[in-house]
Amino acid sequence: MDTKLMKESIDTNVYHIPTGVTVPLHGHQAHDEVFYCIEGSGYGLLSDTEVKLTVGDVFVAHAGDLHGLRSDDNLHVVAVMIPVDRIICRCKKMSYSDIQKAVVNGARTIDDIKEVTNAGTGCTRCIKEIEEILIMVCKCKGVSKDTILEAIKNGANTVEKVSDVTEAGTGCGKCKVEVQTLIDTNK
Repeated sequence: MDTKLMKESIDTNVYHIPTGVTVPLHGHQAHDEVFYCIEGSGYGLLSDTEVKLTVGDVFVAHAGDLHGLRSDDNLHVVAVMIPVDRIICRCKKMSYSDIQKAVVNGARTIDDIKEVTNAGTGCTRCIKEIEEILIMVCKCKGVSKDTILEAIKNGANTVEKVSDVTEAGTGCGKCKVEVQTLIDTNK
């Protein structure tokens, strides 16, 4: 990726997580996310560990890692989303964006992905990751159905509130209809 395109695709946000609030575990398949604590304290959460955050601390969630945040004391972080295109199928050298492009073009099953990209036709160790890509509701931000349902269960009752908590629908927006359907069917 050229430098200009890289600069344009890096997304920076400042988040305030009030005391006692937990941002549920979620993942970004095509982005590393770096959090820098600028105020307060809390924890960066990974599926198997927690990282204490106080002013000046950094927490990194690599592409594909489930992560979240928990605030102990009005946590404020700067979050930088950096695009990466990690290899999913090493045998056939197929990246996340190769798989995602196949999904956007209509591939909905493992067999579809195999047919379109050849990913998963070698050693098959990548099948689990391909399945995870296929269950993502929001392909841009890598947000799964389970993450959206958890946000709804915790009170996010509009597409905007689900987006605030999970980032689903904040990319291309194509998933907003599916997010609304999940809200409607899980009230």
